[in-house]
Amino acid sequence: MNVEKKLESFSRIIFNEAESQREAILAEYEADYEKSLEEAKKEAAMRSEREISHEAESIKRNQNREIFQASDSAKKAAVELRNQLIENLFKDVEMDLRAYAGSAEYADALRSRVLARLCDYPDAVFHVVERDIKTIDDICPGRTGVIPDEAIGGFVMLLPERNAREDCTFLAGMENERAAFNKLPAFYEKVD
Repeated sequence: MNVEKKLESFSRIIFNEAESQREAILAEYEADYEKSLEEAKKEAAMRSEREISHEAESIKRNQNREIFQASDSAKKAAVELRNQLIENLFKDVEMDLRAYAGSAEYADALRSRVLARLCDYPDAVFHVVERDIKTIDDICPGRTGVIPDEAIGGFVMLLPERNAREDCTFLAGMENERAAFNKLPAFYEKVD
């Protein structure tokens, strides 16, 4: 073998060795690249999942807040409507009571109620609206007094010996009914 062939053979061995090292380095690089790429994909997927989860939670919180606000707003509207309906109901009742208080039927009923109370309390004093003074004064002369017209009808009975007072006016009855009515649960409240 001559020197040229030796050089050529040596050169081939070096190139083969270099090619083999190059292929090993490339294979290692590709493996690292694939591994890095897979890790980057996993990290990106986890980050995306976290972001989606965070965004979903944020959307759910916003929805819950909006639902609560809508529910609260609906309850307020229902309360306002309920209060308005109650107010309208009692205005109608008051109008009916005012009409009734001007009737002969009312005068007879008032007379009967006062007479019944006099049986139990013979010394009672009765305060009534101005238009009813004559009716009551005929039953118990000198033991009457006047109450404001806002009372609509009925009477306030005073028992001086007992230092007691009983309000049997239409206004007091309406206020008692309104208070009882307001204690009733609304349709949106839980009843035990």
